[in-house]
Amino acid sequence: MNQTQINHSPELLHDNRRLMQNLFKVQEEERRLLSRELHDELGQWLTAIYAESEIISRQTSQDSSLYASSQAINECVQEIHKVIHGMLRQLRPVLLDTLGLADALYELKKHWSSYHPHVSFDFKLIGNLDKLSESTNITIFRIVQEALNNICSHAEATQAKVCLSYEAGKTPATDYLSLWVEDNGKGYEVDQVSNGLGLLGMRERTIAAGGEFAVYSAPNDGTQIQVKLPLNPLSTNPNRRHDDH
Repeated sequence: MNQTQINHSPELLHDNRRLMQNLFKVQEEERRLLSRELHDELGQWLTAIYAESEIISRQTSQDSSLYASSQAINECVQEIHKVIHGMLRQLRPVLLDTLGLADALYELKKHWSSYHPHVSFDFKLIGNLDKLSESTNITIFRIVQEALNNICSHAEATQAKVCLSYEAGKTPATDYLSLWVEDNGKGYEVDQVSNGLGLLGMRERTIAAGGEFAVYSAPNDGTQIQVKLPLNPLSTNPNRRHDDH
């Protein structure tokens, strides 16, 4: 496979990292607020509509047109609930806040596989992923989420693999997370400029967290994404190299 490289000056990388950290923090807070509004406000109104429709159903004959309409309303409400739940998963996974990264990723895997049963999915979590910082959890979750979206949207793959492992550094302060996402899809020429925002977003999230990002791909040879994310980003060297397509 081929790999492309982009070098960044230490000053530019440092400034960009700070900026992207703030931007992603604001973005996640907006997503949190929006998911809460969707769940509390819109969910409340849909529940009220369903309740009123049920009252109509109980007070009308089952062979009447009014009864059929009330049942149709109930079905529409249930479908809207499903759409909202899907949006909530994208906006802010509940398990990420309550139970942590591992459970949130398992739920993401389960949900993704249910919609793409034709793709053989190898999913591995290695090491202790508890007690990671909120920013680390969000960064890894969003990268995996976007990588899986890219696979189903562009790769035409029949196999996918996600492996996230906790790696010990020379000292506890240099421990890091290693993430691999692979597929056996159609691949692409990484030397060509891509118009997609998915890889760009993953790369920027990684750099903002002080990590390293690389993409390997070739036509008809699948795609592999590698992320190395330090667990103590404040001590990382801003002059580290970052690779991307």
